[in-house]
Amino acid sequence: MQITKHLWFPEKVYNVQINENVCDEIIELVEKDKITWKKNLKNVQALTSGWNGTRYPIIKSLSDHITKDILPEIGKDQSWKYNNWQTDDAWINFYQEKDEAFAHNHQGCHYCAVLIVKPSNGNLIFCHRGLIEKDNTSFKNYEMQEINEKKGSSILFPQNMYHYVSACTSERITVAFNFVNNSIED
Repeated sequence: MQITKHLWFPEKVYNVQINENVCDEIIELVEKDKITWKKNLKNVQALTSGWNGTRYPIIKSLSDHITKDILPEIGKDQSWKYNNWQTDDAWINFYQEKDEAFAHNHQGCHYCAVLIVKPSNGNLIFCHRGLIEKDNTSFKNYEMQEINEKKGSSILFPQNMYHYVSACTSERITVAFNFVNNSIED
């Protein structure tokens, strides 16, 4: 397993490649179930499975892999005191042409992940909080990081990082996760 670290805004963001067969299985699931999904889950203006995506065995398995294998490795790099990860929420997003997600972060959890199942045209964009929170220091040049989306790319990032999805030009499928790291005593 290869984990690549990036430093953005100046946060550490990690990328892990997930087997494309997992993505293919999720694509089949979306094709079968999307008819039952609703649009506009909070900031996501696309069809979504709803918060309880772990009801799907493939999402539950992927979630377990991230909490048991990937996040503890990131924890070593970050020198976290403990690694008792659990999935708080998981959901599948099915974007169609012109669908988007508004700028947001994931307060209320500790770490997040987005798995690119079916990429579009690099639509996931991370941005500095100063752009969103209307920081009045006009001399600053705030960064944005557009993701070159690849099938199977799983991006893990702190909950406070703002991100959005620009209007899609083609179908796009992602799985989003929120994780919490509870102390062993909890």
